[in-house]
Amino acid sequence: MVAERDGLAEPVAPVAFAGLPAEDQKLAEEAMGLERRQLAAQRAALASRRGVLGERASQLAEQINGYNRQLAANREQQRLIGEELDGMRKLAAQGYAPLTRVRALERAAADLVGTDGAYRAQAASAREGIGETRMQALQGDRAHMDEVIADLRQSEIELNDLKPRLAAARDQLSRGMVRAPASGQVVGLKVFTVGGVAAPGDVLMEIVPQRAPLVIEARVSPNDADDVHVGQAADVRLTAFHDRHLPLLQGKVTKLSADGFTDDKTGARYFRAEVAVPPEELAALKQPGREPPALKAGLPVEVVAPLRKRTALQYLLEPLQQRLFRSFREQ
Repeated sequence: MVAERDGLAEPVAPVAFAGLPAEDQKLAEEAMGLERRQLAAQRAALASRRGVLGERASQLAEQINGYNRQLAANREQQRLIGEELDGMRKLAAQGYAPLTRVRALERAAADLVGTDGAYRAQAASAREGIGETRMQALQGDRAHMDEVIADLRQSEIELNDLKPRLAAARDQLSRGMVRAPASGQVVGLKVFTVGGVAAPGDVLMEIVPQRAPLVIEARVSPNDADDVHVGQAADVRLTAFHDRHLPLLQGKVTKLSADGFTDDKTGARYFRAEVAVPPEELAALKQPGREPPALKAGLPVEVVAPLRKRTALQYLLEPLQQRLFRSFREQ
């Protein structure tokens, strides 16, 4: 309707269509196609009505041309009869022509005058018909435009009424959808029942982001936790690929838990650490003539973090010192 009101060649898609989700884009395209077809049909009907009125105006114009030609012929007959009447009156005055012949010519001249007036009246009526036809065309266009504007105003009112309802429906729909903060691979699906109910705060699944840096979760023995700190270098060996000669990867400790954890199966205590491997280290896995290993979440790796520096004598005497310390405490 906006295109029809503004005289545009075709409807212009609203700006809001650009931000529609993918599932709504098809509906938007179908709506725009329907608008184009409706605009073409309305313009075809309007052009047909204009064509009928234009044809009628052309016919009236042809009639006027015919009346003008008849008027010209009638004037020529009046001229000829007038000349003949003048000569006949002279002859009748001299007694050489009957008076009845003079009267016949006078009646013919009077008929031509009447016919001339009739032609002029018909031409004037045809010109009036052309004016009425043009007025009908203008009134039809104005009435059509008034209808378009009224429909557009009503549509805007309905649209303004639907916008808050649409926003509320979208909000309700979005609350029923669980969206991950990043795309990736699901590694720990917790809910398997279709239509099942999840309590607030429950873990539904675990997702490993596709383009996230390689982060390794390592377990540190409580005896060594004091010697491990954030920023410390660590060697990473991919033990899951036994048949490959893969290089050691250099990583860095990025997190270390402040408290210890207990393994539910073995009961062993440990501290949780995270080791990040930079992308340039992963590039070393691409060896000529070999396919790079497919790294997946959950693969076992071996992390070696160098502890504090000790001499050979300290390394040998430390267990003895610890045993003596415990012995003195027991005594």
